[in-house]
Amino acid sequence: QTVLKQANKDTVIKLVNVLTNSLKRSGELLRAAGADVDQLQADQIKLQKDLLAEKEGSVQSKDKELKEMKKTVTKEMKSWADVVSKNVKSTEITPSVIKEAVKSAVEEDRGEEDRSHNVMVYGLEEKDRGNEQNLQLRTLLKELDSCIDLDKVTYARIGAVKEGSVRPVRVTFEKKDFVPWVLSRSRVLK
Repeated sequence: QTVLKQANKDTVIKLVNVLTNSLKRSGELLRAAGADVDQLQADQIKLQKDLLAEKEGSVQSKDKELKEMKKTVTKEMKSWADVVSKNVKSTEITPSVIKEAVKSAVEEDRGEEDRSHNVMVYGLEEKDRGNEQNLQLRTLLKELDSCIDLDKVTYARIGAVKEGSVRPVRVTFEKKDFVPWVLSRSRVLK
């Protein structure tokens, strides 16, 4: 109060103008700060909505994948009744018939060939690929006094070619009855 009493009219006006200008600038700064806070809140709300939408999309995508997987499993799964009815020709169902039906279905599903027609020959040198190998095997089968039609026998080397090793040969016969006959006479080859 002592300063106000000593101040003259001009000094008071200057002080009031300075205070008014300071209040105006403070008000402008507060309004700008308020606008920035409002913008930040709006941005945060938008980000949260985007995150929720992304999570929802992910959940929907996983639900769709799960439904497709269920559909595939349902479509591909075979019941025992389906296996038996597809692979059994007779009307009488016995344990041996079921066993054969399941075995047939498994082989069909795996796409396996019947190995009972095959014999493996080990130690047969790999000279030239092709005819030389066939001639060696034909000669071996003739040594067994074979009644096998050699034109219906197929030969194939098994495995990758490796330096210094000899790959076995798979010999496939037309009938599986030839396999035990050839194996019983294999001691003649030693």
